[in-house]
Amino acid sequence: MDEYNWAASVGHVRILEMGLLTGADLSRLAETQDLRTAVSALRDTNYGKHLETLGNLEEFAPALERALQDEYEYVLSFSPEPGLILAFLSKYDFHNLKVLGKELLAGMPMEPRAVSSLSVIPFDGLRGACSKGEDGAPSLIREILERAGSRYGTRNGRGEEVTSFISKHLVPALVNAFEEARREVLEGGGPFELDSAIDRAWMSWVSHYYRKSGYQLLGDSVAAEADLINLRIVMRSMSHGLGPAIVTKILLPGGTISARDIGNAYAVGPEALEMLYLRTPWGTLFRQGVDRLRKREPLTQWEKECEETLVEIYRTLRTRALGPEPVLGFLYGKENEVKNLRIILSGKQSQAPKERILARIRKSYA
Repeated sequence: MDEYNWAASVGHVRILEMGLLTGADLSRLAETQDLRTAVSALRDTNYGKHLETLGNLEEFAPALERALQDEYEYVLSFSPEPGLILAFLSKYDFHNLKVLGKELLAGMPMEPRAVSSLSVIPFDGLRGACSKGEDGAPSLIREILERAGSRYGTRNGRGEEVTSFISKHLVPALVNAFEEARREVLEGGGPFELDSAIDRAWMSWVSHYYRKSGYQLLGDSVAAEADLINLRIVMRSMSHGLGPAIVTKILLPGGTISARDIGNAYAVGPEALEMLYLRTPWGTLFRQGVDRLRKREPLTQWEKECEETLVEIYRTLRTRALGPEPVLGFLYGKENEVKNLRIILSGKQSQAPKERILARIRKSYA
């Protein structure tokens, strides 16, 4: 851990932040006439070069992913500890692991569009490391996965550092996660249990990696993310009447509130949950969610408020003068921006009213 090593990187990010779209920018984009006009309005932004080459405007999603990948690659090029950037990107690898697991372990047909092109290890490399175990169920072969390569670091001379991170950190984490999912399926679990096992493995690993690196604030941000995801799990579970055993099993580790405490409170009832959450920063959100359930209102808007709370938490990272926090905060902000652009362009594609689009847009990081 050396915060001063990040001084130049923070300087780079301050410049990059100036190119982020503000809430007003997003609102103006949502008010454009149609998809063509919206894409045209992005011509002079960082997305312009990726969108202007589209032969079919309907295929904007891959163009947005390419723009995001370029941003990741650039940030990686000036970061003194690439592992922190790659750990942030690893969520796409674990996402692809879920796609692969559902195909090979749960026997579900794979939807190519579900595969993320933003993963550190390309999906073909992940698939190529699968082999039948002694019990006949697919497993990941660590040695093959270590040789799978990466889509990052090749353009900026960081290939050796990326390879080292993959071998020492990412590959063992993916293998362990796949084994957890494999056990769930062999014990009778389905796609839901498979996804849950991999989500828990990712959160446990990435929170441990950040804290082991010595950057407490990064670990705190991930813990807040786990808390907010668990809060949404609790509220959705209450809405659907799920039993305590199921809820306890799907809660994520790594939060400031232990999954065990949440599960125990859930088993007792809403009053116990309220007592638990009132001692945390999420007490108001909990009460708002319960109020919506009592009124039989949908949780969609409430879940948006949970996501915007997380945006605010990551926005605090940019107040740091030194360290990796502003860099990771910017990457989160860029991802949030791309999500908003997908909402807007998808809305234009389906000819949704601008009011509906505006209601779905998340708070901007800028």
